[in-house]
Amino acid sequence: MTKNEPKKIYVTKEGFAKFQAKLLSLYELRREKMRDSEEDPDEIVLLNQNIDEIEKIIKFHEIISSPPKGEQNAVSLGATVTVETDGHTSDLTIVGSPEANPPLGRVSHESPVGRALLGKRVGEVATLSSNVSIKVLYKVKRITYSL
Repeated sequence: MTKNEPKKIYVTKEGFAKFQAKLLSLYELRREKMRDSEEDPDEIVLLNQNIDEIEKIIKFHEIISSPPKGEQNAVSLGATVTVETDGHTSDLTIVGSPEANPPLGRVSHESPVGRALLGKRVGEVATLSSNVSIKVLYKVKRITYSL
């Protein structure tokens, strides 16, 4: 990537289809609001910002794909990682920022947790430290790819 080249925006195939559908519905909503002379201009500005954001995702997207079989033993984009933290096990799927939803176990590859897990293999521990000397350890128990 050159200095002037925008960075890629990673999305799943399913997520890309959702963004395309959302963009079409936002275009339609904008057309409706533009016809209504009593529409609040601030709402139209907000709608245009949402459209711009999704257009950017679509323009600069790269679909997340599974790595080759020989490279699926390490965490990368698209991996679902079973981790153990403080005796509790959970599954985290590493996705691009637009699809991140931590409460649903979808963490961005750019988030602190995502960055800590990238490249880790089963049995390895990812350490997440905060500036108040709290450490969270994520032991990788399993890595799967299904996106």
